[in-house]
Amino acid sequence: ACKEGLRLLEERKLTFQAQEAAWRQELHEQMAERDRVEQLNQRRRQAILAEHRREVERIIDDRRARIEDEQHHRKLELLRRQQEEEKEKQIIDAERSRLLQ
Repeated sequence: ACKEGLRLLEERKLTFQAQEAAWRQELHEQMAERDRVEQLNQRRRQAILAEHRREVERIIDDRRARIEDEQHHRKLELLRRQQEEEKEKQIIDAERSRLLQ
């Protein structure tokens, strides 16, 4: 059960990376439309695009950090459950041995 959970976490990570690239492009397009970048002079246009890149990267970094934190907590929870299952198994095995003696 825990190995399956860890595998699912890894799959979610790969899916997230693919979604992140698409989201990055969408954010750039939204910001360009908002500021009507096409109508600005070249210098101003480059400055706004650079600002957009910084803002997109900040947003994505924040989102990535939040998701990585959530995944880390899920992984810790899975490991904790695995340890609990192992302890329960040891207790059951010890009790079984005691009863069989």
